[in-house]
Amino acid sequence: MPQPHEFTEADLGSVITWSAVRAARRLERMLTEVLAEHDLTPVQFGVLIHLAVRPSITQAVLAREVAVRPQSMDPLLAGLEARGLVSRSAERGRGRRNPVTLTDAGLALLRAAWGPATATNDLSGFGVDRETGDVVADALLRIATAGPGLPAPPHG
Repeated sequence: MPQPHEFTEADLGSVITWSAVRAARRLERMLTEVLAEHDLTPVQFGVLIHLAVRPSITQAVLAREVAVRPQSMDPLLAGLEARGLVSRSAERGRGRRNPVTLTDAGLALLRAAWGPATATNDLSGFGVDRETGDVVADALLRIATAGPGLPAPPHG
C-alpha cells in the first residue's frame, strides 16, 4: 500500500496549473489597475485588441477569444457600444452572424491604453528577467490559443 504524501513547502509550487492561477490573479490585478486609468477592464481591452486585429469578428468568436460565456458578451458589447467604442449590426438575432467592429473612438482608446498595458510585460518587480518573461509569455500564449477543448487530464 503506498504511503500517504507528506506535503512540504516545495509542494506549494509543484502544481503548475495552481501556480498559473495564482500568478494570473496577481497579473490581472496589475493590468486592471493600469487599464482603469483608461476606463477599461481587461476583458474590454481584450475585445478592443481582437477587433483591431480581426475586423468584423462575430460575437460568438469574440466570446471564445476573450474567455467569457456567450451570454455575457451581449451586455459587455452593449456597454462598449453605448460608449461609442464598437458598433454592431442592426440585424442581430439568434442563428445570425453578428459582426462587431471597432469604431475610430475604440481604436483611439486602444492606442492610448496600449503603451501602459504593454508596460505590464516588465515582470522585473517579480524577479523575472526579460528573457524568462518572453519564455513565459510564449508558453501562456500557446495555452491561451490552443484548440477549443481542454486536453484530457493526465492519470496519476
